[in-house]
Amino acid sequence: MTESVKVSVNGQDYQVEKGARLIDVCREQGHSVPSFCYYADLALQASCRMCLVRIEKMPKL
Repeated sequence: MTESVKVSVNGQDYQVEKGARLIDVCREQGHSVPSFCYYADLALQASCRMCLVRIEKMPKL
């Protein structure tokens, strides 16, 4: 059995597989996350920073 974690996006809670990419989870649930440099089949670049999200109780970037 795969381990799961709870993720809350815009007030909606989801149980997702631990290690899932947040951008993929958001898009699968119908949330729009703009990005220029993210492609699921390529290595992460994180160069344009357009897809930044706020994570509560985490230090700022």
